[in-house]
Amino acid sequence: NAADIFAATGTPVLAATSGTVVISSNEEPGGASHVAIKGDDGNVYFYQHMGSGTITVARDAHVNAGDKIGEVGNRSDAFETDTHLHFDVQPPPATTRESCSREECADPSFTFINVQPALIRAFEGLP
Repeated sequence: NAADIFAATGTPVLAATSGTVVISSNEEPGGASHVAIKGDDGNVYFYQHMGSGTITVARDAHVNAGDKIGEVGNRSDAFETDTHLHFDVQPPPATTRESCSREECADPSFTFINVQPALIRAFEGLP
């Protein structure tokens, strides 16, 4: 139910919705820089594989939909895969979002909203 959005290194990453930053982690090169936003709608929005040092929001800050929160990282930031942004959304009762591996994320305790339909509609609406 998550999405890997392939984009060039340095592509701006924008908040999908308004809310409060609950995680802001600017990792060292080769790490997993990521942000989680508790949306005003109650969902937790998670963005990962941003460039080291590019995250522009701090924990507890309020962001508006469309605010820049960071930039897509390089291959090292994406664990040696093509450059991309990982994006997923968890519904309540989630209050924060910790990183999980493929196996851990498959655990039923991690409930995700299928973001694919909304992303496809957004993509189709682009000029």
